[in-house]
Amino acid sequence: MRDLELRADAPDSRLNAFAYMPVCGMRYIPSQADVPLPEGAIGFGIIGTKAGTLSAHIGQTEMTIESGMAVALSVNIPYRIKAKNDCEVLYALVCGSVAECLLSDAVANGILFPNGGNILSMQLHPLLQSQQSGENCDSTTAGIAAFSLLAQLSRYGRQRSEEQSRSAMLMQTALHIMQEEFATIYGIQDIADRLELSEGHFIRLFSQTMGMTPGQYLTKLKIEFSKKLLADPSLSVGMVAELSGFSNGSYFGKVFRRATGMS
Repeated sequence: MRDLELRADAPDSRLNAFAYMPVCGMRYIPSQADVPLPEGAIGFGIIGTKAGTLSAHIGQTEMTIESGMAVALSVNIPYRIKAKNDCEVLYALVCGSVAECLLSDAVANGILFPNGGNILSMQLHPLLQSQQSGENCDSTTAGIAAFSLLAQLSRYGRQRSEEQSRSAMLMQTALHIMQEEFATIYGIQDIADRLELSEGHFIRLFSQTMGMTPGQYLTKLKIEFSKKLLADPSLSVGMVAELSGFSNGSYFGKVFRRATGMS
Protein backbone atom coordinates (compact mmCIF):
# COMPACT_ATOMS: atom_id res chain seq x y z
CA MET A 1 0.00 0.00 0.00
CA ARG A 2 1.32 3.43 -0.94
CA ASP A 3 1.16 6.28 1.57
CA LEU A 4 -0.96 9.22 0.44
CA GLU A 5 -1.06 12.76 1.78
CA LEU A 6 -3.05 15.72 0.52
CA ARG A 7 -2.27 19.31 1.43
CA ALA A 8 -5.00 21.82 0.63
CA ASP A 9 -4.44 25.26 -0.85
CA ALA A 10 -4.00 28.10 1.63
CA PRO A 11 -7.33 29.19 3.15
CA ASP A 12 -8.81 32.21 1.42
CA SER A 13 -12.54 32.20 2.06
CA ARG A 14 -14.93 33.01 4.91
CA LEU A 15 -15.83 29.33 5.06
CA ASN A 16 -12.26 28.45 6.06
CA ALA A 17 -12.50 30.58 9.21
CA PHE A 18 -15.19 28.19 10.43
CA ALA A 19 -13.81 24.85 9.23
CA TYR A 20 -10.75 23.91 7.24
CA MET A 21 -8.79 20.73 6.55
CA PRO A 22 -5.21 21.70 5.69
CA VAL A 23 -3.86 18.14 5.59
CA CYS A 24 -5.28 14.63 5.31
CA GLY A 25 -3.84 11.31 4.33
CA MET A 26 -3.50 7.57 4.62
CA ARG A 27 -0.41 5.70 5.81
CA TYR A 28 0.74 2.16 6.32
CA ILE A 29 2.10 1.90 9.88
CA PRO A 30 4.03 -1.28 10.72
CA SER A 31 3.53 -3.06 14.04
CA GLN A 32 4.99 -1.24 17.10
CA ALA A 33 5.70 1.95 15.11
CA ASP A 34 4.45 5.38 16.23
CA VAL A 35 1.74 7.23 14.35
CA PRO A 36 2.87 10.84 13.91
CA LEU A 37 0.84 13.80 12.73
CA PRO A 38 2.32 15.93 9.94
CA GLU A 39 4.97 18.44 10.98
CA GLY A 40 3.66 21.89 11.77
CA ALA A 41 0.23 20.48 12.70
CA ILE A 42 -2.36 22.96 13.91
CA GLY A 43 -5.85 22.67 15.38
CA PHE A 44 -7.13 19.15 15.96
CA GLY A 45 -5.99 15.81 14.65
CA ILE A 46 -8.45 13.02 13.88
CA ILE A 47 -6.78 9.64 13.60
CA GLY A 48 -8.56 6.45 12.69
CA THR A 49 -7.72 2.99 11.51
CA LYS A 50 -9.12 1.31 8.43
CA ALA A 51 -7.36 -1.95 9.33
CA GLY A 52 -5.40 -2.96 12.42
CA THR A 53 -5.35 -1.75 16.04
CA LEU A 54 -3.71 1.30 17.64
CA SER A 55 -2.93 2.09 21.28
CA ALA A 56 -3.24 5.74 22.27
CA HIS A 57 -1.95 7.77 25.21
CA ILE A 58 -3.48 11.24 25.00
CA GLY A 59 -2.76 13.47 27.97
CA GLN A 60 -3.72 11.27 30.94
CA THR A 61 -6.07 9.06 28.92
CA GLU A 62 -5.27 5.61 27.53
CA MET A 63 -7.41 3.89 24.93
CA THR A 64 -7.39 1.25 22.20
CA ILE A 65 -8.46 2.22 18.69
CA GLU A 66 -9.82 -0.81 16.87
CA SER A 67 -10.42 -1.09 13.13
CA GLY A 68 -13.14 1.36 12.02
CA MET A 69 -12.68 3.63 15.07
CA ALA A 70 -11.11 7.07 15.40
CA VAL A 71 -10.01 9.49 18.10
CA ALA A 72 -9.73 13.29 18.15
CA LEU A 73 -6.79 15.01 19.78
CA SER A 74 -5.44 18.52 20.18
CA VAL A 75 -1.97 19.06 18.76
CA ASN A 76 -1.24 21.05 21.94
CA ILE A 77 -1.80 18.07 24.26
CA PRO A 78 1.00 15.48 24.66
CA TYR A 79 0.10 12.24 22.91
CA ARG A 80 1.56 9.02 21.62
CA ILE A 81 -0.24 6.66 19.28
CA LYS A 82 1.36 3.34 18.44
CA ALA A 83 0.42 0.47 16.13
CA LYS A 84 -0.26 -2.79 17.96
CA ASN A 85 -0.02 -4.60 14.64
CA ASP A 86 0.29 -3.64 10.97
CA CYS A 87 -2.22 -0.82 10.43
CA GLU A 88 -3.76 1.20 7.65
CA VAL A 89 -4.18 4.61 9.28
CA LEU A 90 -6.27 7.57 8.16
CA TYR A 91 -5.70 11.05 9.51
CA ALA A 92 -6.94 14.60 9.04
CA LEU A 93 -6.10 17.96 10.58
CA VAL A 94 -9.07 20.25 11.10
CA CYS A 95 -9.17 23.79 12.41
CA GLY A 96 -11.53 26.77 12.61
CA SER A 97 -14.26 27.86 15.01
CA VAL A 98 -16.57 24.94 14.20
CA ALA A 99 -13.80 22.45 14.87
CA GLU A 100 -13.05 24.19 18.17
CA CYS A 101 -16.71 24.11 19.21
CA LEU A 102 -17.42 20.50 18.23
CA LEU A 103 -14.19 18.78 19.18
CA SER A 104 -13.09 20.52 22.38
CA ASP A 105 -15.22 18.25 24.60
CA ALA A 106 -14.20 15.15 22.67
CA VAL A 107 -10.55 15.98 23.21
CA ALA A 108 -10.97 16.95 26.88
CA ASN A 109 -12.89 13.78 27.72
CA GLY A 110 -10.94 11.39 25.53
CA ILE A 111 -14.00 10.35 23.53
CA LEU A 112 -13.42 7.49 21.13
CA PHE A 113 -15.59 7.56 18.00
CA PRO A 114 -16.62 3.90 17.36
CA ASN A 115 -17.45 4.57 13.71
CA GLY A 116 -14.96 7.41 13.25
CA GLY A 117 -12.51 5.43 11.13
CA ASN A 118 -15.25 4.52 8.68
CA ILE A 119 -16.41 8.14 8.59
CA LEU A 120 -12.84 9.28 7.89
CA SER A 121 -12.50 6.72 5.11
CA MET A 122 -15.74 7.82 3.47
CA GLN A 123 -14.85 11.54 3.67
CA LEU A 124 -11.19 11.28 2.66
CA HIS A 125 -11.48 8.71 -0.11
CA PRO A 126 -12.59 11.12 -2.88
CA LEU A 127 -9.98 13.70 -1.83
CA LEU A 128 -7.17 11.16 -1.85
CA GLN A 129 -8.34 9.79 -5.19
CA SER A 130 -8.08 13.30 -6.60
CA GLN A 131 -4.57 13.58 -5.19
CA GLN A 132 -3.59 10.36 -6.95
CA SER A 133 -4.88 11.89 -10.18
CA GLY A 134 -2.63 14.89 -9.69
CA GLU A 135 -5.44 17.33 -8.84
CA ASN A 136 -5.07 20.07 -6.24
CA CYS A 137 -7.48 20.47 -3.35
CA ASP A 138 -8.74 24.04 -3.29
CA SER A 139 -9.59 25.78 -0.01
CA THR A 140 -13.36 25.61 -0.59
CA THR A 141 -13.27 21.83 -1.10
CA ALA A 142 -11.13 21.49 2.02
CA GLY A 143 -13.62 23.58 4.01
CA ILE A 144 -16.62 21.56 2.83
CA ALA A 145 -14.85 18.29 3.60
CA ALA A 146 -14.00 19.53 7.10
CA PHE A 147 -17.62 20.61 7.71
CA SER A 148 -18.97 17.25 6.58
CA LEU A 149 -16.48 15.29 8.70
CA LEU A 150 -17.13 17.40 11.80
CA ALA A 151 -20.91 17.18 11.38
CA GLN A 152 -20.86 13.39 11.29
CA LEU A 153 -18.54 13.10 14.29
CA SER A 154 -20.63 15.66 16.16
CA ARG A 155 -23.77 13.64 15.52
CA TYR A 156 -22.18 10.72 17.36
CA GLY A 157 -21.06 13.07 20.16
CA ARG A 158 -24.64 14.30 20.67
CA GLN A 159 -25.99 10.76 20.67
CA ARG A 160 -23.38 9.71 23.20
CA SER A 161 -24.19 12.68 25.44
CA GLU A 162 -27.90 11.83 25.32
CA GLU A 163 -27.14 8.18 26.09
CA GLN A 164 -24.95 9.19 29.04
CA SER A 165 -27.70 11.46 30.41
CA ARG A 166 -30.30 8.70 30.11
CA SER A 167 -27.93 6.19 31.70
CA ALA A 168 -27.29 8.53 34.61
CA MET A 169 -31.03 8.97 35.18
CA LEU A 170 -31.60 5.21 35.04
CA MET A 171 -28.83 4.60 37.57
CA GLN A 172 -30.18 7.28 39.88
CA THR A 173 -33.60 5.62 39.75
CA ALA A 174 -32.14 2.15 40.26
CA LEU A 175 -30.12 3.24 43.29
CA HIS A 176 -33.17 4.92 44.83
CA ILE A 177 -35.27 1.76 44.36
CA MET A 178 -32.57 -0.47 45.83
CA GLN A 179 -31.79 1.77 48.79
CA GLU A 180 -35.45 2.16 49.71
CA GLU A 181 -36.72 -1.34 48.96
CA PHE A 182 -33.72 -3.69 49.26
CA ALA A 183 -35.46 -5.88 51.83
CA THR A 184 -38.50 -6.55 49.63
CA ILE A 185 -37.06 -6.60 46.10
CA TYR A 186 -37.78 -10.01 44.60
CA GLY A 187 -34.79 -10.07 42.24
CA ILE A 188 -32.71 -8.15 39.69
CA GLN A 189 -35.31 -8.79 36.99
CA ASP A 190 -37.82 -6.89 39.15
CA ILE A 191 -35.65 -3.75 39.07
CA ALA A 192 -34.88 -4.13 35.35
CA ASP A 193 -38.60 -4.41 34.56
CA ARG A 194 -39.34 -1.19 36.44
CA LEU A 195 -36.59 0.58 34.48
CA GLU A 196 -37.92 -0.95 31.22
CA LEU A 197 -34.57 -2.61 30.53
CA SER A 198 -33.61 -6.21 29.88
CA GLU A 199 -31.96 -7.86 32.87
CA GLY A 200 -28.68 -8.29 30.96
CA HIS A 201 -28.58 -4.65 29.86
CA PHE A 202 -29.32 -3.44 33.38
CA ILE A 203 -26.57 -5.62 34.88
CA ARG A 204 -24.02 -4.35 32.32
CA LEU A 205 -25.01 -0.72 32.79
CA PHE A 206 -25.00 -0.95 36.59
CA SER A 207 -21.66 -2.79 36.69
CA GLN A 208 -20.00 -0.25 34.37
CA THR A 209 -21.28 2.63 36.50
CA MET A 210 -20.85 1.25 40.03
CA GLY A 211 -17.96 -1.17 39.64
CA MET A 212 -20.06 -4.03 41.06
CA THR A 213 -23.10 -6.01 39.98
CA PRO A 214 -26.58 -5.00 41.19
CA GLY A 215 -26.72 -8.28 43.10
CA GLN A 216 -23.53 -7.41 44.96
CA TYR A 217 -24.85 -3.92 45.74
CA LEU A 218 -28.13 -5.32 47.08
CA THR A 219 -26.23 -7.73 49.31
CA LYS A 220 -24.08 -4.89 50.60
CA LEU A 221 -27.19 -2.88 51.52
CA LYS A 222 -28.73 -5.87 53.27
CA ILE A 223 -25.58 -6.65 55.24
CA GLU A 224 -25.15 -3.06 56.40
CA PHE A 225 -28.79 -2.97 57.53
CA SER A 226 -28.50 -6.31 59.29
CA LYS A 227 -25.51 -5.08 61.31
CA LYS A 228 -27.72 -2.35 62.80
CA LEU A 229 -30.45 -4.86 63.61
CA LEU A 230 -28.01 -7.29 65.26
CA ALA A 231 -27.19 -4.60 67.81
CA ASP A 232 -30.71 -5.12 69.17
CA PRO A 233 -30.57 -8.16 71.52
CA SER A 234 -34.33 -8.58 71.36
CA LEU A 235 -34.19 -9.66 67.69
CA SER A 236 -33.43 -13.26 66.76
CA VAL A 237 -31.13 -14.10 63.86
CA GLY A 238 -34.15 -15.35 61.93
CA MET A 239 -35.97 -12.07 62.47
CA VAL A 240 -32.89 -10.06 61.41
CA ALA A 241 -32.60 -12.20 58.27
CA GLU A 242 -36.24 -11.65 57.36
CA LEU A 243 -36.18 -7.90 58.01
CA SER A 244 -32.98 -7.56 55.96
CA GLY A 245 -34.43 -9.34 52.96
CA PHE A 246 -32.81 -12.80 53.28
CA SER A 247 -34.85 -15.94 52.66
CA ASN A 248 -33.85 -17.62 55.93
CA GLY A 249 -31.45 -17.45 58.85
CA SER A 250 -29.13 -20.14 57.52
CA TYR A 251 -28.58 -18.41 54.20
CA PHE A 252 -28.20 -15.07 55.98
CA GLY A 253 -25.48 -16.55 58.18
CA LYS A 254 -23.49 -17.81 55.19
CA VAL A 255 -23.70 -14.47 53.35
CA PHE A 256 -22.91 -12.50 56.50
CA ARG A 257 -19.80 -14.58 57.28
CA ARG A 258 -18.60 -14.30 53.67
CA ALA A 259 -19.10 -10.52 53.63
CA THR A 260 -17.75 -9.66 57.09
CA GLY A 261 -15.61 -12.55 58.20
CA MET A 262 -17.72 -12.66 61.39
CA SER A 263 -20.20 -15.29 62.53
